[in-house]
Amino acid sequence: MSGAAEVITALGGLTGLSTVVASVATLIQARRIRAQVSPNHGSSLADAVNRTDEQSARASDAIERLGEKLEAHSEAITRIESTLIASSQSVSRIEIEQTKTAADVMVTRHQIEGLARELKGLGQEIGDIRSTRDREHGDYDARIRSLERRA
Repeated sequence: MSGAAEVITALGGLTGLSTVVASVATLIQARRIRAQVSPNHGSSLADAVNRTDEQSARASDAIERLGEKLEAHSEAITRIESTLIASSQSVSRIEIEQTKTAADVMVTRHQIEGLARELKGLGQEIGDIRSTRDREHGDYDARIRSLERRA
């Protein structure tokens, strides 16, 4: 028998030889996987996972900072809304006061117009009294002159 046949027989025949070949292939594959998974400061899967973890941590920090900024902006918006509500209430009070003042002005104007009509009427009455007095006084003057002529 040849040397190869003796080795095959010693390994358990063709089945044993195929098991050895499969084991060697598995060992080679395991070494390749280990090389890919073990950190090698660059292209390994472990390095890629580490880089991804670092990027995730940075993204998480950035999201947290943005959340804090959002909360600060939300508080500012709340303060602005409170100021707007207070301003709106002030404007409403001013509008109410203006409406009251306008109503008071209208009432006062109406009263002044009434007083002006009354004053005009009094002026006309005074004018009538004066003209009546002048007529009556004129009659007295005419009577006195006629009496003076007789005398």
